[in-house]
Amino acid sequence: MSVFTFIAADLLAISVMVLGLYFPRHRRRDLIVAFLSINVGVMGVTYAMATADLSLGQVAVRLAPELQPLQLATMSGRLSGRLGDDAREFATRDLAFQTQDGIRWPGGNLSLKQTLASAQGPASGDLQA
Repeated sequence: MSVFTFIAADLLAISVMVLGLYFPRHRRRDLIVAFLSINVGVMGVTYAMATADLSLGQVAVRLAPELQPLQLATMSGRLSGRLGDDAREFATRDLAFQTQDGIRWPGGNLSLKQTLASAQGPASGDLQA
């Protein structure tokens, strides 16, 4: 499913909540726009910024089509990301894994930020590990 399907489903759920639950119960027409705006704003922030705590087993990751998949027995940690109009950010926190061959990475932090070129300046990036 595409992200647009999820956005459409969320907007439908917000509309049902406001018009089907809130308004019939409270009869406050003056607050309908505010209630819709707040919920759509929260949804927008949620789609623009995400964090996930992971604890996975038997993971196969292919970094490029021509490379063999990286077989992980376990993987755990926190991944976060943010997509903006002018910047992208990706970070890991305490990301640890063990390969099927027994090689273990005990955990580490990584932060990558990419700023896109604009009228104010050229594209740039920052990597911290």
